[in-house]
Amino acid sequence: MGYIYKAIDRAKKQIQVNFKNVRSRYVVYTDIIDLRWNTQLHGPLHAAGYFLNPRYHYSSDFNATFDIKKGFYDVVTRMCSSAEERRNIDKQVELFTMAKDTRDRKHPGICLLTCNVRLVLMFFFCTSM
Repeated sequence: MGYIYKAIDRAKKQIQVNFKNVRSRYVVYTDIIDLRWNTQLHGPLHAAGYFLNPRYHYSSDFNATFDIKKGFYDVVTRMCSSAEERRNIDKQVELFTMAKDTRDRKHPGICLLTCNVRLVLMFFFCTSM
């Protein structure tokens, strides 16, 4: 599910390159993509899937925008009723994010072993739908 974020971003960048970064030439196409994205495709589960996917999270060009973080935390809020659970997930997300510098480059998902069960389940739930 998180793959859609990266695919949309790549498509828009490639359109810009194809039109030699002349905004007046490519804006019509990127506006169509944005309209479709905002009205039909964008959702918290896509954002959470993108945020929790180690392939993207640990890449050098990962950018957790406000929308991505908000979508992730919307899913956390919906899945976790207690504030204590949400605080625990916040701590685990911090570890997950910090693992970027220390992870095994051949096995980027290995840092997930430090996360609590709910966060791991959330990752698989969000990326498998």
